[in-house]
Amino acid sequence: MRTSGKVRPADFAIARFHEAF
Repeated sequence: MRTSGKVRPADFAIARFHEAF
């Protein structure tokens, strides 16, 4: 998940959430 080449904590949390399920 990338937003204009920036990695935000929120995106990382969402990625982990989806990964968990």
